[in-house]
Amino acid sequence: MENKTVKFDRNEELRRLRTERRLRRGLKMTSIVLVMSLVILLFPIVPLGHASDICLQVPSEQTLPSIESAASFANLRVSTKGNDNTDRIEEALKENTFVISESTDRDGRAVELLDASAFRDCSQVVYIGASRATVYMLPDTGSEIVTSLPYAERAVRTGIGSAWSRIEFIVSVDGAEGEEPVEKTFYGYVLSDNLTLDAVATPTPTPTETPTPTPTPEPKQNTPTPTPAKEVENDEPKATATPEPTATPEPEYTEPTATPEPSIEETEMSGTYYSLGGVNVRTGPSTDYSVMDQLSRNDAVTVVALTSNGWYKLDNGGYVRSDLVDSQPIVEETTETTTETQTEEPSENTTTSSSEDNSSSEPSESYEPEKVAINSNPDIPDPSSCDLLTYARAFIGIPYVWCGADLSGLDCSGFVSYVYAHYYHYSLPHQSAMIAELGTEVTDGELLPGDVICHDYNGDGRVDHVSLYCGDGVVMHASTSKGGIVEDWYPMSAMVTIRRFV
Repeated sequence: MENKTVKFDRNEELRRLRTERRLRRGLKMTSIVLVMSLVILLFPIVPLGHASDICLQVPSEQTLPSIESAASFANLRVSTKGNDNTDRIEEALKENTFVISESTDRDGRAVELLDASAFRDCSQVVYIGASRATVYMLPDTGSEIVTSLPYAERAVRTGIGSAWSRIEFIVSVDGAEGEEPVEKTFYGYVLSDNLTLDAVATPTPTPTETPTPTPTPEPKQNTPTPTPAKEVENDEPKATATPEPTATPEPEYTEPTATPEPSIEETEMSGTYYSLGGVNVRTGPSTDYSVMDQLSRNDAVTVVALTSNGWYKLDNGGYVRSDLVDSQPIVEETTETTTETQTEEPSENTTTSSSEDNSSSEPSESYEPEKVAINSNPDIPDPSSCDLLTYARAFIGIPYVWCGADLSGLDCSGFVSYVYAHYYHYSLPHQSAMIAELGTEVTDGELLPGDVICHDYNGDGRVDHVSLYCGDGVVMHASTSKGGIVEDWYPMSAMVTIRRFV
């Protein structure tokens, strides 16, 4: 009876040991699975990146599988196969990775991979980092040129593509005749390589030192005259020593006194004046001061002083040009032909009179220049098939439109920049004063077709009109008084400089 009891106890012990061994083995496997799961969760095996980042590299016109679906498919394959199938992981990566390479045009400039509508929106202040950056209507060098911005010009980037940026910038454009230039916001696209986020300092030219004048030595007075030697008895002359020159004392030099800059004087006066149109009110008596307000047509202002350089000081502390306001309000006429209140341009085909009576060069009240026949459907020839004169004459009759930049209407600088862009493939700014600062100055004796003539009809030292010399004495320009593109003859009035670009 005792032997059976002992045998029964040994079998129970064996079963217990087997059960414990199975439990330990199960716990070990469970621990391994948990550790591997944590590793997979903490360290993703297939980092495909964010879908929006990858989409920026894919041209919109290509049809490619969805990045999100591809990423989820790859994650599914990896997670279901565990950590051991390395070959399958590499295969999944190859199937779901897209390689996109950037291309360039024949001039080496980057080609935009995105459509303009797919640019990523942003708002960044940027600066032109190249010597001059061309701004286009679309992110393509084959599109129409808007303008070109100089080095260190400030702009706001509103969109970013793969190689181009969408920007907005402010340019001062010609105002109506008799009015100051106004600031206008333009939009366009420029290569991102030409932009920088760092503020660029405009280089300041180093002044050339004025050479110190060398004083002219004064001749010394009472210089002894050498006496000829006495003759000896044998009539042979006796050699005489050459007198050594006496050093001339240097006169004292006085530094020249710097000429003081003329100050602007103000003469007290009082009266009510009325604006002739859109007139800027500035913080000082010059266009170099900032604009603090703007007057509309017939707005009344109170004048308290007249400056020596031709500006009125207002009771609010602002300044306006005296030729842009009048003591009488503008009377609006109801007849079919309304007399324009702004001063007409002087006749471009006559030179400026040197008479003391300046009023003789002004048009009379009854003067009304002959208007050009409007050509609303111009037939512009191929620039490569004709000379400049033939090409420019095709623009005759296109109406004058302030700030106009296409064939529906052009202003003076718009006409010149349009011809240069399409005939010479050369970009000029849409602003007369800026054109006058570019290119190379030439004399009237060196005049060639394509030279740009700059005028100052207001007489304030600022270029306010440009025209295009086309050869054979013909000058083409957009005339405000005649209402469109007209043909004139060289020389014209109020010329200040001639610029050459090609």
